[in-house]
Amino acid sequence: MKEKKEEYSYIVNRNNETKHKSRVRKVIAIFTTLSLLMGAFLLIDQLTPWIVFSKEEDMESVNKAEVESIREISLLDNKLTVPAALTKIEQITNDGTAVKVVVNYKNEKIYVSAGTNSTKFYFSQDKMKTWEKVTDDQLKYGIDISVFLKTSDNTIYFKGDRDKAIVAVTLPKEDKGLKVTYYVENGKGRLKYENVTRPLEFRKGTYGQWDSDLSKILDLSSFEITGYTLQFRLQATDTERAGRVVSVKIPKRQAPPKIRVDYSKMEISGLKAGQTLYQKEGESFQRLFAPEDSKIKTISLYELLFNQAQTPNVTPFPATTIEFQTAATDKKVASAIVAVEFQKQPDAPASGKILVDKTTVTFPEATKTTPYEYVVLHLGEKLDLTEVKWTKVTSNKPFEIKKVGKATPAPGDVIYYRLASTTNKETKVVTPASIYANVPITAVPITN
Repeated sequence: MKEKKEEYSYIVNRNNETKHKSRVRKVIAIFTTLSLLMGAFLLIDQLTPWIVFSKEEDMESVNKAEVESIREISLLDNKLTVPAALTKIEQITNDGTAVKVVVNYKNEKIYVSAGTNSTKFYFSQDKMKTWEKVTDDQLKYGIDISVFLKTSDNTIYFKGDRDKAIVAVTLPKEDKGLKVTYYVENGKGRLKYENVTRPLEFRKGTYGQWDSDLSKILDLSSFEITGYTLQFRLQATDTERAGRVVSVKIPKRQAPPKIRVDYSKMEISGLKAGQTLYQKEGESFQRLFAPEDSKIKTISLYELLFNQAQTPNVTPFPATTIEFQTAATDKKVASAIVAVEFQKQPDAPASGKILVDKTTVTFPEATKTTPYEYVVLHLGEKLDLTEVKWTKVTSNKPFEIKKVGKATPAPGDVIYYRLASTTNKETKVVTPASIYANVPITAVPITN
């Protein structure tokens, strides 16, 4: 009996020990598994950049394998989709081999060739309802892609007589992101380009040749003479179609001021307050015409032609040239410069150039080519060059002064006279009216 108890106790202890060892082994196994998992995670974490980098290297090596910069996408036995930029080319049926298709936007061509041994090729542009045979010239020189390029995506389908699998070529919609605007900065016209994702090209008008040298249009002044339209787009590459054409109107420059010289009033008109610029001879800067009253459109020659304003009719103004221009705005550049030449003002006629007998007046030297002019004012009236009206005399015959204003002449009234302005018929050179002189009327005829 004792022996049986001892045997039983041994068996129980052994079983307990076995269970304990089993638990320990399970714990060790679990711990080992967790350790392996943690190590794997750490390894993957460290390998991830290398894996990504390797993938980029593989893609780079594929890109370098392009032949003569033309990216060829071959679709053979298996269905394959390989994007070339935004172009999608894929085999959409599994009935054998497929033709090879190369899309080259720079040359504006689609090239089709046999996948295996096709001798005839077909394309469809109406979702495979009808098929058109590719001509021999199209096989040799390529199919012009421009007729297939739309503002939205457009899919063309290809197949061969032995390469039965159909290939779908989806040409992407045009890139509409480019924005080009004209603006004026510091008086100079400039162009602002936005959303430029690749090199640009431009052309002059709708039918000009595309040119990628933008340095040719850094100076826009030639286009601003009459106004012009330039067109821009993102350049096509082998794998990217050209962007949408953006037209930019280069506005015509400001209209020059219409300067009119009035030698009767000794002033210039046609000026606009805050807009007209003028530059005197010998000065290196422009002056802005800015009278206190913005409605004023004239300036006295005695103010314009002297460095300092002069009292009218005291000193003859000199021969000089004044340049006029309409100032630039934020939308238009300044106008062309208008140069106005002024001849030296003649001195006043000598006293013997007029004969006065009461109210009878004679200008002995007056002719059509050497005219004189006069005006009569009452005693005490001040001569205002901008207001008075001169009467021209082109003959040396005597004439009678019958009215001074609305009244008859009276002793003390004053005759102002001068050489009138003339224009040379051949040279068109204008000689200003001279400084004026004056002589009083001392007596009038006795009337009944």
